[in-house]
Amino acid sequence: MNLFDNWLRLNVTGFFTEYTEYQQGITQLATGVITVNVPETDIWGFEMDFVAASSDNLVLSGGIGYAESELTEVLVINNPQNALVPLVDSSAFVGQRLPGTPEWNANLAATYTYPLTANGDLVVRADYSYTGDILRSLQQVGSTGEAQILADEFHLVNA
Repeated sequence: MNLFDNWLRLNVTGFFTEYTEYQQGITQLATGVITVNVPETDIWGFEMDFVAASSDNLVLSGGIGYAESELTEVLVINNPQNALVPLVDSSAFVGQRLPGTPEWNANLAATYTYPLTANGDLVVRADYSYTGDILRSLQQVGSTGEAQILADEFHLVNA
């Protein structure tokens, strides 16, 4: 939507996605990483962005996003060699968020355009982005090495 005599454009959206038979790597202590089909998982959230042209030369833009993801169904794969110990039991993963999906992300940018000639402009831009921590792989509850599968949040500045 455009506001303030087209000085500000604001976009807001929400989303919900339900995945079935999603393939996911799972870190297990005994076997390392294995790939399984996760029966069902949900992702929902919102995104908001803006562009503000405060003058003919200066444009500010930015956005923020939130995503909640969760594994919602259990998958059990029986072990043909030992019926008492399943090969995969994803009940330990239900409720965990999806790997590769940060909860929060944001960005902000400023662009200044200075006309030099009829054929060219000088453009100066600086931007900042934030990405929240990212789970690299699911891990069984109680496993060690959690720090190895969680990528810390990071900030990025460009000019």
